[in-house]
Amino acid sequence: MSSQREVDLLQLRMQRIRRRVDSEVEDLISDAEQIFSWKYYVVRNPIACSVGAALLGYLLVPQKRPQVVSKVYLDPEASQKIVDQSVELHPDAASSADAKSGLLLSLGALGLNMLVKSGISYASRFVKDTMLKEIAGRELPQEAHNRNANV
Repeated sequence: MSSQREVDLLQLRMQRIRRRVDSEVEDLISDAEQIFSWKYYVVRNPIACSVGAALLGYLLVPQKRPQVVSKVYLDPEASQKIVDQSVELHPDAASSADAKSGLLLSLGALGLNMLVKSGISYASRFVKDTMLKEIAGRELPQEAHNRNANV
């Protein structure tokens, strides 16, 4: 009987070991999933992740390449000829009077736009009030206001 008891004890120990191994394997799998999840690191270290993302973005974005500037030197006669041709091509240089009139036109357009919007708003309110009067049996807005205040 002692051998049967030893067998039973051994089987019981093996069952306990199997259960423990199963739970340890499940824990190991969940830990591995957690380690490979980027969300885990963002939740635990948000500042470090933000700095890392900014650094990665800085490294991935290409830098602006320096522009190659080639300088061409002309003799004074050729330079004067180019300047004269430029003045001939663009005789209407913008003056400060043109700039002031452009500013006044912009302000006028802004004011006209505000007036049109106000007029449309007033007209739509008038039409709405008129339609509500027709629907309510020609009830005056003051009477409706008084009735709503009493309720």
